[in-house]
Amino acid sequence: MITHIVPLVLKEEREDLRAALDIPFAPDLSQWKTLSLVRVKPTWVQADLYPSLRDHPELASSLLLLKSPEWDRTLAIYPLGTLGVNCNLIVDHGRPTANVRRITSQGEHKAYVVCALSDGRWEERRVVKVAVEEARRLVGGQVKTAHTGDLWDELGVCTWESFGGSSRTPDRPTKQMLLDLVPTHPVKTFLIDDGWQDTRKIILPSGSVKSTLYSFGPWEGMGAPMVDVISSLRAKGMREVGVWITLQGYWYGIDRDSPLRLKYDCRPFRTYDKSQKRGGIHIPLAPGEGTQWVPSPEKAGQFWEDWFWEIKAWGVGFLKVDNQADYDQITGPGSSETQQAMWSGMLSAVDKVWGGMDRVIMCMAHNDRLLNGPGGLDFARPPGNLVFRNSDDFNLQYEYAHPDFVHWNIHNTILTSHLSLIPDFDMFASNPPSTWPLYHALLRCLSPGPMLLSDTPDTQTNMSLISRMTAEDVSGTRKIVKAPTAARALAGRWHWDNLRGDHDGPALMAGTSFPDACGAMIGVWNGRNPSSGAWAKDQLSRQDVGDALDLEGDIKGEYALWSMSFSKENIWKVALVSSDECRGMPLSLDLKPGECEAVVIARTWEVGGEKVAVVGMLDKLIPLTGIRVTLQEDFLTVKCQFASEPLSVLVFEEAPNWSRLYSKLHFDLPRSTFATELTRLRDDLWLVTVTS
Repeated sequence: MITHIVPLVLKEEREDLRAALDIPFAPDLSQWKTLSLVRVKPTWVQADLYPSLRDHPELASSLLLLKSPEWDRTLAIYPLGTLGVNCNLIVDHGRPTANVRRITSQGEHKAYVVCALSDGRWEERRVVKVAVEEARRLVGGQVKTAHTGDLWDELGVCTWESFGGSSRTPDRPTKQMLLDLVPTHPVKTFLIDDGWQDTRKIILPSGSVKSTLYSFGPWEGMGAPMVDVISSLRAKGMREVGVWITLQGYWYGIDRDSPLRLKYDCRPFRTYDKSQKRGGIHIPLAPGEGTQWVPSPEKAGQFWEDWFWEIKAWGVGFLKVDNQADYDQITGPGSSETQQAMWSGMLSAVDKVWGGMDRVIMCMAHNDRLLNGPGGLDFARPPGNLVFRNSDDFNLQYEYAHPDFVHWNIHNTILTSHLSLIPDFDMFASNPPSTWPLYHALLRCLSPGPMLLSDTPDTQTNMSLISRMTAEDVSGTRKIVKAPTAARALAGRWHWDNLRGDHDGPALMAGTSFPDACGAMIGVWNGRNPSSGAWAKDQLSRQDVGDALDLEGDIKGEYALWSMSFSKENIWKVALVSSDECRGMPLSLDLKPGECEAVVIARTWEVGGEKVAVVGMLDKLIPLTGIRVTLQEDFLTVKCQFASEPLSVLVFEEAPNWSRLYSKLHFDLPRSTFATELTRLRDDLWLVTVTS
């Protein structure tokens, strides 16, 4: 792997800097195929593919992934800023260009661009990680560690979609409406989304109506004080209740007639003309018709602390802070410092009041600060992994919404899975079928993020699906069975341009490894136009397996592949793959419109003279979660953290010596009494299922 660092200095007298990048080992990149995380909306970034760098649009990018014309090298270009400057990328006539903009009003500030060039397939898997880790080193960011908190380990409820979104009647929550949303099945977290706050309407000169925050309390129609609302929710079993706010307080800031205005020295800023692109494409942004009032930098921290201590006294345990990237809609002198002070003050207050970064969901936050700065690289803020909404909303009302949602998330995690973030794939509905429940549930379980249901009161929750997403631990509590790290698009497919369309073609695929289980999972989705009737027809290759396992080199040992049978055309498909031999490979997968599949990758072991592979809890969507497999000499131990779920092992033999195998195979389960069932799948393949 070759790396190159481009240092950038914004002089004290400058407000911005654009610098074309000179990369010595790749002087002409104009014809390289380009995957770019572009800021397509004020608050959202998505990974889009372009035939060449010359075809890149006039949009800001948080990461460029370039594929050489010979298809043998991949170049990652990753910009990073600080609390003093924002830094992203633009493309100018086929040349990648650093785009640095001042935040603080004084001083000289540094920014950087990290370039990492892979040579060969296995280095390609690591190229983004190498770039991100080099960026951390440059700014002194905290090393990312696995998240160990338990706030998000059970199911929850989010009220926004449950009320029917913006079309709900009434359009604001009441105490009774909230209580009616508490399901009969066990859930832990309850998020009260938009609508609960005390707001006022303002009318802009054009006639457009906006809403502003008047006080820290609830709206007058809530029907009870918030402390009563939350205690009533707790009485119905909700152990953690959270509320939604925006980084401006409300969508359009603080009301000019509010007592908050004087108390927190709120200052007026013109809002930008919305016809302009964001992310520093236009410098400065031309003002539009509106004015927002927001707390001054000197009062920002106190604003958040006062508010958070008040709502904590109600019983609130976590927050969703929305509209973060849209803070740069305010323009004029001091606006960027105000934005920064509100962001930093909010995180410091969360840490002081609740004591952990997992207590805030960072939403609509796709900007330089999160993706290319202190948010994602964990410096100049309270340490810890931030829960980060990874894409635009679930269940948008257009034809391609469901395939697009999966596509955005598994490609955005190419970057976000390496940052100090917990990718959050948004709420989802278990019913009705029109919301594609299994399609979305598989994606949600392939991330360690929150699992918030948005089932409406008139819809029966699909408990069969919920049971495949959860399992009991030894205490009897139902926990989410989900991946410890977020799945991301397989590296060998990053630059494929045939994943969508109206005709049969390849599937969307994302993988994540399970080191404790000595395996990995690959999620597979038909991402083609739903109305076209097009199938996803694909084949899993040895390279795909290596990508999912995230190997630093070629495959060592042998792995079994097992299809989970979510789709009728892919029932119990099995293959074996090693560095020098394959059986049943490439593994063919065929998906109808709206279908998904999952493939377990499990290391094979020689135990008692028999070849075995631990494929986990096959009644779950993600069967390797909570499994630990260890081999000592000829003795294999399989440990499972869940107490009552069937655990399965494949045995590749026509006539196994069962007594010898069982003497070498030990199941370490929370409950000591268990039963064993044998199923012959074919002449030379058995499935052993153990139930505690």
